[in-house]
Amino acid sequence: MVNHSDDSKLQNCRLTFDKSLMVRSQHSGQVVYTFTRDILPDEELIGNYGPNIGEEVKKLSTNLGFVDENKKEIDQFLQLNIYNMQTVVSILNSIV
Repeated sequence: MVNHSDDSKLQNCRLTFDKSLMVRSQHSGQVVYTFTRDILPDEELIGNYGPNIGEEVKKLSTNLGFVDENKKEIDQFLQLNIYNMQTVVSILNSIV
């Protein structure tokens, strides 16, 4: 999981979108992560999601129906348990 920062000094990876990449499954995307330096054990991954990230975060935080509208997709993602997200599941269940 890559966190966002506008501060280029904190960033250690670059995120780019490549539409030419073949999507291999419904769970894969077309984002390419390029690391700009070696990553130390337990170091947080920090990149920049792009110029509109503030607007996207604002949309998500003000759209209280987002979880309800996307519950099926959220549940499918959480079942993958990619990041051992049991805590997130508990939080989402308390919201819904």
